[in-house]
Amino acid sequence: MPSRTKTGRAGTSASPRAARLRFRQPATRAPDHMVVATRRLRPPRDGAREAPPDLSSFSLRPGRASRAMTQTITPRCNICGGTDFVDLPGRPKVRCAACGSLERARVCALHIAHTLALGSGSRVLHFAPERGLQALLRDRVGAANYRAVDIAPENYPGLGVQPFDLCRDVFSLPERGYDLIVMNHVLEHIECNYSAVLLRLARALTDGGALLFSVPIDGDDFWDHIVTGSPDEKAERFGPFRHYRNFGRAFIGDTLGMLFRMPERYDLLGAFTEGDLVRANIRPHHWRKFTGASVFVVRRQDVRI
Repeated sequence: MPSRTKTGRAGTSASPRAARLRFRQPATRAPDHMVVATRRLRPPRDGAREAPPDLSSFSLRPGRASRAMTQTITPRCNICGGTDFVDLPGRPKVRCAACGSLERARVCALHIAHTLALGSGSRVLHFAPERGLQALLRDRVGAANYRAVDIAPENYPGLGVQPFDLCRDVFSLPERGYDLIVMNHVLEHIECNYSAVLLRLARALTDGGALLFSVPIDGDDFWDHIVTGSPDEKAERFGPFRHYRNFGRAFIGDTLGMLFRMPERYDLLGAFTEGDLVRANIRPHHWRKFTGASVFVVRRQDVRI
C-alpha cells in the first residue's frame, strides 16, 4: 500500500484555440501586493465585451542579461545556503543537496524575505512542511508561533508535525488566526472540494496575512477526479502519489482565478531581480510561465466570493 506524503487523503495537449483562455474575471487593477507584468488590454468596442486577459502558457526567452547572470552567478540555496544541487528525472540540478528544497520552496523563501512582513511573533501554519523551509520559518517567527501539520505526520520524523486532515479539520481553523499559511503541492492529493479548502484557508488569514501555495501545472488541461476504490486501486489509476487533479495552464483563470483576484500574468520579475532568481537557482522558464514551481500569493481581501 502506498504511503501518503501530503496533507490530504491518501493531458492531453489542448488546441491552440483552447489554449487562449477565456478568463471571466473582470479586468480590474490587480492589488498592489500582486505580481503583474505591465501590459494594457485593448479597450472594447462600443457594446462589445472587454477582451479577456490571456492566462495561458507563455514562455520567457532569456535575454543576454539572463544568460550572462546564469554564467557568472553561483546558485546558492536561499533557504540553507547550500551550493550543491542534484538532479531529478528530466530536471537537472534542481534539488538542494543540503536541505532538499525544490524551486517552489525557494520561491516561497524569496517572498518571505522580500515581499511579506513576517517577523518574530508572526503566526505561521505550514502544510506538508519542507525540511529546509520549516527550519527557516521556525527560526524567523519562533517555535511557539510555528505550526506544522500533515495527514501523515509519521512521514516527518523530528519536525513536530501535528496530524491534520484538510478535508475534515480545515473548518476548525480560527478566523484571522495566521499571518502566513504555506501549502506546496498539497491540493492535488485531497479527496474533497479544493475550492472550499482554499476559501476556508483564506478566512484563517489575518487582515495583513498571506497564503503561499503551489499546485501541479502540467500542460493546458485541468482535470479533477474523486473516485471510490481501495488505496491500491487508486494508486493504480492515479500513480503511487495519487494526484487526483491537475491545474492546466489554459484554465488557471477559470479555476483559481474564480476564487481569488489574480494578476493577468505570472511574472516573478515584478517582485525579484534576475540576480535574485538566478542566485536562488530558479531557472528562467519558471519566471514568466505557469509551472509547478509557480507560487500564488493570496490575501484575505483577494477572495472574490
